[in-house]
This record gives sequence, C-alpha cells and structure tokens, in this order.
Amino acid sequence: MNHEIFERARAKGKPILLDFTAEWCSTCMTMDEIVEKRIARKYEGKITLVKLDVNEHIELAKKLNIFSVPTFIFLKPSGEEIWRKVGMVDGEEIIEDIEKVVK
Repeated sequence: MNHEIFERARAKGKPILLDFTAEWCSTCMTMDEIVEKRIARKYEGKITLVKLDVNEHIELAKKLNIFSVPTFIFLKPSGEEIWRKVGMVDGEEIIEDIEKVVK
C-alpha cells in the first residue's frame, strides 16, 4: 500500500476500510451513498475510511490487485487484509462483516 496513505490511516489505530472507486463509475456512485450515509456514520470513530480513486492511485491499485470498481478492502490496523468485496454490495452485508471485527 502507498506508505503515506497507509501510515496516516494506521496511525489512528483502528480497522481500515479502503474504498476504491472511480469518478466515471455509476455503481461506485450508488455505493458512495451507502458508504457515506450508513457505514461512515455508524462507525465514525471506530474505523478509518479511506476513499481512493483508482485513476489517482494507479500504483496502489495495481499493488492491491484492484481489477474492478468499486472494491472494498477491510484491514486490521496492522494492514493485514480481513476481507474484500467487489462491485455492488448490500450495505447490510458490509455492516455485518464490519461488526465481526469492530465490537
């Protein structure tokens, strides 16, 4: 992961939700509403949400094998991947999986 982005997120000492998106992606726009209105609000202060445009973070996207957007990767504070979801995902599914980690 891009060292600077990772270190800033990790410094908060919380699990990290990476949201790989693209400006031109209509599915990403739909998921943005779910992520921003439900997940970000519900887990404010409990997780670190990092939104990344694949067009601006090409090398990081390559390194993390991002082949499709949106892609969500949930990480432990150490940076270890817990799970990954690609495409249109039910917000409840994401919340259930976050709940397994965040108490």
